[in-house]
Amino acid sequence: MTTETAPNLDFTEATAADMAFITETIDRLRLDGERLASEQFITLRRDGRIIAFGRIKPYEKTY
Repeated sequence: MTTETAPNLDFTEATAADMAFITETIDRLRLDGERLASEQFITLRRDGRIIAFGRIKPYEKTY
């Protein structure tokens, strides 16, 4: 019987250095690339590498 532990995962705020990876991924997946700013993103990291990210984008007018 083996026992596996959860990998080392960390949620962090995105930094300016993360934006190249984030922008490349957004372009490749054809996501919304309008007005990207690191302050809009959080990252999920395993062993220091980004494995996922999320964005909260402000909108001036919503109905």
